[in-house]
Amino acid sequence: MGLVSRAEAAFVVSGAARGVRSDGRAPSDVRRIDVRAGVMAHAAGSARVCFGDADVIVGVQLQLESVDALDSSSGGGAPAAPPSAPSRAIAFTVECAGATSRSGAAEGADVAELMQRRLTELYSALPLCVELEQLEIVPGQTWWRINVHVLLLQAPRGSAAAFDAATLAVQTALRTSQVPRVRVLPSDGDRPAEVVLLEDYERSAQENGAFEEQYGLDDAMDAEDTVRDSSASSRSHSGLTWRVIAEDAPVTASVSVLDGGSLQLVDPDETEQACSDAIVTLAMDRHGHICGMYYETSRVAIPAAGKGGQMSSAMDTGAAPALLGSSESLARCVELALVSSRQMISAVDAEVKAALLRQSDNL
Repeated sequence: MGLVSRAEAAFVVSGAARGVRSDGRAPSDVRRIDVRAGVMAHAAGSARVCFGDADVIVGVQLQLESVDALDSSSGGGAPAAPPSAPSRAIAFTVECAGATSRSGAAEGADVAELMQRRLTELYSALPLCVELEQLEIVPGQTWWRINVHVLLLQAPRGSAAAFDAATLAVQTALRTSQVPRVRVLPSDGDRPAEVVLLEDYERSAQENGAFEEQYGLDDAMDAEDTVRDSSASSRSHSGLTWRVIAEDAPVTASVSVLDGGSLQLVDPDETEQACSDAIVTLAMDRHGHICGMYYETSRVAIPAAGKGGQMSSAMDTGAAPALLGSSESLARCVELALVSSRQMISAVDAEVKAALLRQSDNL
């Protein structure tokens, strides 16, 4: 992030004290949020979010995993973790596009590394972000693993909006992800139970009755019995897919603290961040519950990994007030983040609703 002169910093602080910002926003206003779902045709779910100076695209990929496969890959060592564990159910990768960071590719990679760690920590600590039980096919044995790929198309180093945009895109992509229904074909002697896509099963059955002859229709468990949907709204009209339940996935809202903690600005731009004493990023769900907090005092909202800044993935009521000036300043940050997170979630809700209607029309 570039430096600002003392005169420019004084101008930003004096304007904030009067409730005026250079782009005309009030201290509690966020910039325009552009959310688009379904931007990748061959992903289970996808989304692109443009927010402030950040541009992020997210794709969701699904893969079947089983305890047997994990045991064999580990060489028969420690037993596999329960499939209901968040680390087994969802994984994140974050990459930077070539021109993501104006400061250079190396710093762009640092941004991606820190963002990947934050997303992983946030979702691992919050198993209810995604209803994990619905991902199980054979309880304790086979399940869907969600791989979330985040690409930072534009995320200048120090952009507080980058992580905020990423959490918005992740929630949108997850909530619009379509998971194939499956059918579990029972074991027979030495042959283990087999999981097949319901679409493939029905097509093969119509063409040559292969599955019926091999396994018998009466013995095969129906897909409705093997995939537990948490609500009727998760079912697609085709009956061949179901929707991931991730309405409670968190989004983050960043607040800039200026003038020794006496002033707070939601969704700071690059200049406001450069003038800040601290940047506070709060993760919240749609119910207003605080899921985590990150804060920096190095005037870099997303610092290079291990270089400056303080970070906490949970509310640290002892250290945070000292960094932000006072406990009153922290309380104000929480209040502003709550208001802005609701605006962000409303934008996601509107696009998810529209995306689901488009999916229904295309069936």
